[in-house]
Amino acid sequence: MEQVKRGLSYVVYDYVGGPRRFTVPFPFLDKGHVYVYAGTDLETWRRVEWVWSGTNEVEVLEGQIVETELVLLVRQTPYENLEVTFRDGAVLPAADLNYVLKQLHYLLLEQYDGSGGTGVGGGISLPPVDSDFPEIGQLIDLVFQSETMQLLITRIDEIDLNAATLLESTLRENNLIDLQRKYEDRTTRAEHRLEVIEESDQNVALEITELQASFDTAQSTADARYIEINEALASESEARTFQVQDLHAQFNENAANVQTELVALAKKDEVIAQSVETLRGTVGDNSSAIQNLSQVKITAAQAEAIATTKLQSFSSTSFAQLEQRFQTFASDTEGTFGEWSASYTLRLNGGKIGGQPVIAGLGLGLNASGGSDLIVMADRMAFVHPNYTSGGALASLKYPFVVGQVGGQSTVGINGALMVDGTIQARAIKTNTLSALTANAGEINGGTFRTFQLDANGNIRNPSEFRVEITNDPNDPWPFWIGSGVKNANNAVISFGRDGTASFDGDVRAPNIRDQLQAIAPIAWVGSINPNGGVTMEVTRFTLPGPVRAGERHRPIVMASLNVQNVSSDNGVFRTITQRLAGSTWVTVHEGQLNQGGGMGINHALSFVLSPTDQTETYRICVVEVEHGERVRIQGINGFVIGVR
Repeated sequence: MEQVKRGLSYVVYDYVGGPRRFTVPFPFLDKGHVYVYAGTDLETWRRVEWVWSGTNEVEVLEGQIVETELVLLVRQTPYENLEVTFRDGAVLPAADLNYVLKQLHYLLLEQYDGSGGTGVGGGISLPPVDSDFPEIGQLIDLVFQSETMQLLITRIDEIDLNAATLLESTLRENNLIDLQRKYEDRTTRAEHRLEVIEESDQNVALEITELQASFDTAQSTADARYIEINEALASESEARTFQVQDLHAQFNENAANVQTELVALAKKDEVIAQSVETLRGTVGDNSSAIQNLSQVKITAAQAEAIATTKLQSFSSTSFAQLEQRFQTFASDTEGTFGEWSASYTLRLNGGKIGGQPVIAGLGLGLNASGGSDLIVMADRMAFVHPNYTSGGALASLKYPFVVGQVGGQSTVGINGALMVDGTIQARAIKTNTLSALTANAGEINGGTFRTFQLDANGNIRNPSEFRVEITNDPNDPWPFWIGSGVKNANNAVISFGRDGTASFDGDVRAPNIRDQLQAIAPIAWVGSINPNGGVTMEVTRFTLPGPVRAGERHRPIVMASLNVQNVSSDNGVFRTITQRLAGSTWVTVHEGQLNQGGGMGINHALSFVLSPTDQTETYRICVVEVEHGERVRIQGINGFVIGVR
């Protein structure tokens, strides 16, 4: 196709077949001001149906035009009312003034084209519009009688007084590049936005990049997205740099996702550097995820470094996961574990064997108050060394020391000689054979074990002294008991009952508790939602598992951070609504209202307590506009919900 005619506010193309897409070469204030017509000559036109296929490209619908027809794209700017209406006492932003003047300028260009100027030529006749074009005199009168011109004439002094406000508005720069192409079921979009905000208490530089490509067919759907947000903020109290990247690829139901978050924060008495990387993949019922967290936090009193790695894989009937954690700590003052500490933990857990969950773990740590520890948790533990051949190649592995089970019995195996550089003493040893070099025992049976101080002859000094008793007596309610005096509950320091209950008459210290005491679930979402139009919009859903212990109830507590950006210089107000899924109905359980300041990006805290429950519950967080929701962009939620028993 080629251009036949070109004016200041219109263009005529000769359609010769093929794609029905046409470029709009002239500027316009609003996409609704552009009209498309078709005709067989330059004198008669008919309106056709069309859609926008890009920022400055339209596509005529199928069946609306045929080959050899002419296609007319024309701008028709309304003139009955100003696009921007000013009220008495209002500040006059330069952008609004320019917008109105641009509207009047476009009207003059359209008047010139419609009255037979050089921009028309060839006897072309523009199609009828919704209202007749005004005469040039009407346009001049419209300019001088408009509210804008009257405000300019009567309020020059007030405009001078508002110079500082206009200057501040000028300093706010928002550069936006938005490219979009859509053909049939294919969409390609690239958006890059730069924003600089200078306020009385802080300066902010913001960069947002979003890429999208989708390809839909009757057999498959492919969608690829990339989002990156970079922010630099400086104020009197802090300097902060923030970066988020989200890569998402999906083919039908199969999805892969990579998320990274980087934060650098410096304050007067504290600095924090943090990196979080998450990889996820899903194919049908199978999914895997990896998350790496690294953080350093330094204050005037202490320094701490933490690094964690989490891996997990799920299928419809099984799962396995691994978590590794490193931590170092140093302080000038004595804390919980002294002035310094370092630890390394490794935990693995998976499905069940015989109804029992399989868990393995390793803990290695040291601190200024308790020294160092090495703790191993596993069904079997072995020390292995290689057995080399004479040529140096590995022939086999030897297991000199193994802890595990044999025939259902817990065992400690030593493959080799046990060498003791000292004396083994015992009150009595019952065995088939006992010598200085060899000791063999078939069975060792014991009903009760007690610890007492013995005299030189091996007799008990005081039967009521502080002692430990371990017994298998079915009539004794305490198989394990530590205390003094008569064996009862009141005299016990520590006791374990046959029903599994435990009693401790003192403080219990447990640096590492390997159990889940509370039900907890993450709340995480990254995207962009505009609460506009008064419609309730769902942001994200999350599910809290039921109480850890059957038959109990817990109270859900939501702790989350809502990242909100305001792209305008004025405030925007919206409500947050938290709902619980009851059967197939969403029931509102909490509401709140947030007022987002103009031109600001803030993490609002969502913190509230919900009603107790004894089952798994699904919730969702929604937003709805209260006032000027179009100014607000909700870009992320990060937090958790925990069930407190």
